[in-house]
Formats: sequence, structure tokens, C-alpha cells
Amino acid sequence: MKGLIVMVLAINALFTLLTGVLAITDPEEPPWLPLFFLAMFVGAVLASPVMVILDDSGVRQNYWWRRNRHIPWNEIVEAVHEPESDRTVVRGKWGTCISFSPYLIGQHQFEREVLAHSSLNEIPEHI
Repeated sequence: MKGLIVMVLAINALFTLLTGVLAITDPEEPPWLPLFFLAMFVGAVLASPVMVILDDSGVRQNYWWRRNRHIPWNEIVEAVHEPESDRTVVRGKWGTCISFSPYLIGQHQFEREVLAHSSLNEIPEHI
């Protein structure tokens, strides 16, 4: 999944660069075209799913553009599968939330691991 995202971003960056050069060198080309591809690039970066990592210490979510989140296994108080968005949200006792996107691979395995390592008995389908 990460390889696909990187490929899409690289192609988009190439189109942004080419249309920018074309808009600078050819005055008949629309000047907004590079801005369109740049907006698509930024949108793709912000919309891409965030990596969730399970390790011996707990659940971690690594963001590209903001502070990472971490919930130790013994601090997980709730996990809910939201049917509207098809994501799984894990909440820690200090209010930290980690969301597992349906666009990531292994959502069922993620839920099984959360149940196995935490004190939870089930992951309900609603809050």
C-alpha cells in the first residue's frame, strides 16, 4: 500500500513539475494547471491512511505531518468497530484514540491482536 501511495505521489509531483515548467515557458498555457496538480498532491498526502503498528509495548500510529500516538496495552479501555466508516477505533485511558482505517490491510488481524493483548472481551459494532 505504501509503495502505491509513493508511486501516485511521485507521478503527481512529476506532473506538477512538468506543467509548472510548461506554464513558465509557454505563455499560452493556463497558469492554474500546476496549482491543480499541486492541490492534488497535497490532498493525496493528507488523505492517505496512517500506518498503525502493533508491538510488545502497545498500539502506535505514525503520522507523516503531526505527532505520533501510542497507547500501551494495559491502558486500552475501549475498542469499537464503526460500521458507518468501517474503521476500528481504540481508545486509551487518557483519551488517546487510534483509528485503523478500512483502507489498510489486516483490519481483522488488528482487532484480534487488540483483543489478545488488552483486557477487552469484545469489539462491539457501535459505541
